[in-house]
Amino acid sequence: MDFESTAIPGYAISANNVSTCTTVIRVMLFGWNVQVTLISGKDEKTFELEQGSTVRKVLDLANIHPSTVIVSYEDTVLPHSTTLKGDIRLEITIVSSGG
Repeated sequence: MDFESTAIPGYAISANNVSTCTTVIRVMLFGWNVQVTLISGKDEKTFELEQGSTVRKVLDLANIHPSTVIVSYEDTVLPHSTTLKGDIRLEITIVSSGG
């Protein structure tokens, strides 16, 4: 066989017999779910969300207005835009109340 090299390493075109084989591989990433437990005093509520959801999303699911609480993890205050990548327990501190 007489092969002619192309500009792409690892590929060759035969002058005598040209055939094409195409393989398409599609990789789809599926979101994993994470469990988020909100702790306020002695009360605990657990929610299941898609990985990458934010603290704000958890607060929405818990029907907690974000401006009324501070959310912390191991004594570190978290912005409500923090993304959740794994199971976590978050402490909720109420900073305002109805009057």
